[in-house]
Amino acid sequence: MTENEVRELLNEILIRDEDGKYDLLPVYANRELFSSIVDILSEGFEGKVDYVIAPEAMGWVLGVAVASRLNAGFAGVRKLENSSYLNQDICRVIFMDHKKERRSFGVPLTWEAKKKRVLIIDDWIKTGSQIQALISLCERFDCRIQGIGVIGADRKDLISEWLNSKLLRCIDIGE
Repeated sequence: MTENEVRELLNEILIRDEDGKYDLLPVYANRELFSSIVDILSEGFEGKVDYVIAPEAMGWVLGVAVASRLNAGFAGVRKLENSSYLNQDICRVIFMDHKKERRSFGVPLTWEAKKKRVLIIDDWIKTGSQIQALISLCERFDCRIQGIGVIGADRKDLISEWLNSKLLRCIDIGE
């Protein structure tokens, strides 16, 4: 599938909920569409990425697939509101989500992505706060961020900056 075909199919099957968030399960369930998305987000990163970084939970689905395609490792980032690290020292990053609720990401201090070349993958960018938190987390571990890849994003000033700087690869931008 071409990127334009992927974009058209996304526009046909994506449905927003009352919070303005898209249900991406139908996208992940469509084998050809999902494979094409992974191809698009992986393109140009072959041999340039040691780890793919993605947030729990929907980002993990896409992140693992991209990591596999790139023959890279996968370093998942946990949302600490959903789970906890037992008996581990962690690095935590706190941020406000799109609903203005306090959230936090965390990884163990022994995080495997430390000082590696990383690609950040997530499903959708609503405001950019979650991606900013992932960037901050990666910077604390001296990771070299090679890029950011998402299925889609809502139009916001920060997202435009990332697109213009070529840091962000985004397949579909909502209005």
